[in-house]
Amino acid sequence: MYIEQYTLVKNPSGNFYSFESIGPKGRIKKMVQYHRIQGYPPHVFNLSFGDWDEAENRIDDEIVTDNHDRDKILATVAATVILFTSDFPYAVIYIEGSTPARTRLYQMGIAKYCNFKPLNTRQWQLPTNPIKTTKSLLLKSFLT
Repeated sequence: MYIEQYTLVKNPSGNFYSFESIGPKGRIKKMVQYHRIQGYPPHVFNLSFGDWDEAENRIDDEIVTDNHDRDKILATVAATVILFTSDFPYAVIYIEGSTPARTRLYQMGIAKYCNFKPLNTRQWQLPTNPIKTTKSLLLKSFLT
């Protein structure tokens, strides 16, 4: 299954990816960063994602852009996971949204396009304070 994505620009270290969201609000620079989580084995990485804030020189993961391209953005972020794990094949990636609603959005996006996941991707879910729902178990965070 092909999922439309934005063109990615990868930095030489392989832990930053950027792209532009294009929609009714114009071009918005997005950034994905992978960084090691202190206190965990060196192959455990956190995925940070959001709009690039030029003034603060950082990723803003709390802003709501609503450029009407959510699925294309999520597919592009998912593509960075594939690229990153091709460079770091033993990486375990921790993903948690800045809010419970965003974490759920990411989970639903992964579930919607589960065929998009490569066969060698492993997924573990961390039942940290799980919340029961009628269809499934909603988890606070997850690893891929």
